Amino acid sequence: MNRKPRIAVVLLLALAILLSVAGCSTSIALRTLVPAEVNVSGYKTIAVQSTAYNYSPSDLWWRYFFIPIRGNVEERYINDLKKFSLFDASTSSNVAKYASENLVRAIDKGYFDIKSPNLTDPLITVGKSLGTVRQTLMDNGVDALLTSNISYMNYDEFIESEPVYSKETPNTVVGYRFYLNQSATISLTYSVIDVENNVIIGNDTLTRSCGPFRTLIGHTNDAKEFVSDRNYFELRHASDIFDDLIDGFVDDITRKLTPHYVTSYFGLMDNKPKVKSLESAYDYVKSENYRTALDLFVAEYNRSGHVAAGYNAAILYYTLGQYEEAFSMAKDVYEKSGNSQALDLYYRLKDVREKQEAARDQMNSTTKNPSSSGELIGF
Repeated sequence: MNRKPRIAVVLLLALAILLSVAGCSTSIALRTLVPAEVNVSGYKTIAVQSTAYNYSPSDLWWRYFFIPIRGNVEERYINDLKKFSLFDASTSSNVAKYASENLVRAIDKGYFDIKSPNLTDPLITVGKSLGTVRQTLMDNGVDALLTSNISYMNYDEFIESEPVYSKETPNTVVGYRFYLNQSATISLTYSVIDVENNVIIGNDTLTRSCGPFRTLIGHTNDAKEFVSDRNYFELRHASDIFDDLIDGFVDDITRKLTPHYVTSYFGLMDNKPKVKSLESAYDYVKSENYRTALDLFVAEYNRSGHVAAGYNAAILYYTLGQYEEAFSMAKDVYEKSGNSQALDLYYRLKDVREKQEAARDQMNSTTKNPSSSGELIGF
C-alpha cells in the first residue's frame, strides 16, 4: 500500500491547524454589567412565592403506572420489561419545588434582597386570612412579588424492542435489544408584581423540550433469553429530566429580571503592516500586563498613525477603565484612517458603557417606574 498520499494529507491538516492557530487574534475578555430587560429600578426587596402546578398525579402518572411497551415485543419478554412508570405521584410537586429554587437562583445576583418561598408563603397565607395580602407584604418591606406556575407539563415514556440481525444472513433475527424511550416538555410562566402599585412589571412564559432519547435496558443472549443491562434505579427519573429542562430557564430569567454581569470579548487587530516594536506589546497583552502594552501601542500610534496600534490602544484604555480615552482613541483612528473596524469599535464600546451605566442606575435608583401598560392584579 502506498502510504505517501495519506502522509501528505496528515501533514496538510497539521499545517492548516498551525496556520489557523497562528492567525487567531489576541483577545481580551471583559466582564461588564448590563441592566435587566425589565425596569427593576426601585424594587429592592422581592418575595418569591412557591411555584404552583396544575397537575395532580392522575394527570400523568395513573395513565401509565407501568411503562408502556410498544411495538412488536414477543410475549415471553413482557414480564422482564414490566417496570413502574418513572413519573410517580411526587413528580409534579418535586418539579415545582425545584422550579421555585431555580427562580431564587436566577435572581440572586447581589441586587435584590430576596425573601425565599419559605418566608413568602406564610406571609401570603396570613395576608389572605386578613384579606390584605398586599398590605401584609408591604408591612414586611416587600417591593415586588415573583409568582410562577408550571403552565404546561408533558411526559412520554415507552419500551420498545429492536431486532438484531445475523451478520451471515442479514434477514435472520438472532436476538433483540430493548430500549426505554423518554421525552418531556415543560412551560414555566412567571410574573413580577409591583406590590404597592398593584401592576405587573414583567412576565414571561418559558418552554423547553427534550427527547425522545433512548436508553438500552436489556438484550437477549444466544439462547434468546432476556439479559438486563440496567436495573430500574439506574434509569433517569422524570423529575431529573424536568429539572434539567428547568435549569435551562435560569439564564433567561436572570437576563430579564436582574442587573447582571456578562463577558464581552474584544479581539486585538493584527500587527499589519508589521511593526517590529509592537511585537512585545502583544506579548504583554497575553500576560495581562495591559498598562505596558497600552503605552507601547499609544507611542506607536502617535509616531506613525499605525491603525492597529490605535485600535488596540482603544480596547486597552477601556479595559483599564479609561472610558473617555477609549472613545476618543477609537474615534480618532476612524477619522484619520477611515477604518470601518475602528468605527464599529467606537459604537460597541459606547454601547457597553451605556448598558453599564443603565445597570448602575437600576441598582442605585429608589424610584419605582412601573409600566403604564401593566395588568391590574387585584390582590
